[in-house]
Amino acid sequence: MSRPTLYVAVTGTNTDVGKTYVASQLLSFLKRESLEVSARKPAQSYDPDEICRLDSEVLAAATGENSKEICSPDYTYPLALTPFMAKRELTGTELYMSELSEIVFQPNIDIGILEGAGGILSPICTDGDFIDLMEIQKIDLILCVADSTLGSLNSILTNYFGFRYQAEQRNYPHLINVEFVIYLNRFDDNSGVDMLNFEW
Repeated sequence: MSRPTLYVAVTGTNTDVGKTYVASQLLSFLKRESLEVSARKPAQSYDPDEICRLDSEVLAAATGENSKEICSPDYTYPLALTPFMAKRELTGTELYMSELSEIVFQPNIDIGILEGAGGILSPICTDGDFIDLMEIQKIDLILCVADSTLGSLNSILTNYFGFRYQAEQRNYPHLINVEFVIYLNRFDDNSGVDMLNFEW
């Protein structure tokens, strides 16, 4: 596997916190700084009745890659469930970690982003979740996207300590000490709650 110099996993405290938006904005910024960037989303699902771009298409617009390179059509499911459930409902077959763990990047990528589905403990396969995939991929840094409003601190702490506990319980030596960064999305510096959460 050709590995990015810095390999970042993007996850979130929940669904709809803006993982893909934050990842795409970060990639666009880094690309403007003349860095070679790339993104991968191992599996994605969506509501076919909603008119919107797929996550892979949003990421592709930021990196300049083909969206099918970011997420294969074979792992894109037109049903708004977590990917392995969507595949099971649509095809009657299971989705296994061995199918998603062969992630290929082009050579000489400075920063690569691996975006999960749902939250950090959301199962993406019948036999695994994003933590399992991050250990397989030997991620360098985790960027966890969270809301900045009331209630976000509990979600952040639950995700952070849940991740640390699971990494230790699963005896994942690479992830035990990996850096875990929180990004407060939809942050409003005119909001007293947002500012207090940020300072905390």
